[in-house]
Amino acid sequence: MENKKVFSKANSTALKGVAIIMMVFHHCYSLPQRYAGRGIDFSPFGQHWVAMFSNSFKICVSLYAFITGYGLYLSFKNMTKREKLTPRNITKWTAARYIKTMSGFWLIVVLSYIICQLIDGRTYRVFFFGTTITETASGLVRMATNFLGLGKLFGVNYFCGTWWYMSLAVLFILTAPLFVVLLDRFGSVAVLVLSFALPRIFKVPYEASSFVSFQCAFLFGMVFAKHNLLVRFANVKWLSGKAEKLNKPVKFVGMAALCFVLIYLYHCLMASKFYEVRFAVIPTVIIIFCYEFLLDTIAIRKVLYFFGKHSMNIFLTHTFIRGIYLNDFIYSFGKWWEIPIVLFTLSLLLSVIIELFKKLIRFDRITTQMLSLTSKAIDRAYSKVKEQS
Repeated sequence: MENKKVFSKANSTALKGVAIIMMVFHHCYSLPQRYAGRGIDFSPFGQHWVAMFSNSFKICVSLYAFITGYGLYLSFKNMTKREKLTPRNITKWTAARYIKTMSGFWLIVVLSYIICQLIDGRTYRVFFFGTTITETASGLVRMATNFLGLGKLFGVNYFCGTWWYMSLAVLFILTAPLFVVLLDRFGSVAVLVLSFALPRIFKVPYEASSFVSFQCAFLFGMVFAKHNLLVRFANVKWLSGKAEKLNKPVKFVGMAALCFVLIYLYHCLMASKFYEVRFAVIPTVIIIFCYEFLLDTIAIRKVLYFFGKHSMNIFLTHTFIRGIYLNDFIYSFGKWWEIPIVLFTLSLLLSVIIELFKKLIRFDRITTQMLSLTSKAIDRAYSKVKEQS
């Protein structure tokens, strides 16, 4: 077994492919009311096991949080190598990360607003509750808040149920500079301990989709990036000497068994008390396993990379297919495994169409222009403040 050298962007994208598969499966069976009474055949495992694994696959959010933390840590550190750590440069970095993360979301939001309004008037129904000037203005504010990815953060009803994650993504970007500085100054152990202790000291209530619930996974990603832990774990040998040639199969079996046990443990632990274990520790072990073994096979890595490239679009659009417009069609398939495959396939095809549309309108050029204009605007603002002071 060759030593792994680096956890690359391609590896990160492939892990997003794992996460998006988990997410689709999770959303198909996470709530019994979504499939109850539809006569689905759950053999040979039975409904209990399928539902249990579906519930556990909520760790897909943690996978995204971990990958985000990993990438943002490296991005911010690279920025500090090129530029001084000043408020201006931190602001420019944060704005750039926000635009790069949200630009694809913004396009889909606009398309969704238009298409859904044409199909059944959904856009107006979700945001507008009257025709007075005040009610119209409130509706426009709700639309804008969703567009900016802040629906969950400000408690505004969001256009698509799964879009709550965008507020979490925004918070990750906004807090990343602070966490990087804290990690570098006080050390990984101290920051992780504080992230565990402070919510309990201040009695922050548990919520399954809150920043507090996934901050540990985000920080784990940063810590793993800081210390290159994914590569280090992958290169650990369980066997040595004459038995070294058996290291990889033995390690594979051991790690696979551990992952299975932890997924079952996820189902048993009370979320409000053990959310760090459920949403950080368990997903991190899954990531370690996937990186070392799943991504080791070239064919699997290429397929997962392709899925990962489309993961954002699939995440943003699959609920329209499963939950809003094609619900009966998706659940009309008799076998439990057919339903997520059909949903994933349709979502992937839709993503391919979206990417073709992006090329048609030269969306990358639009994003580049947005980044350039924003950077210049920040420079002007800081220069003006400096002149006035």
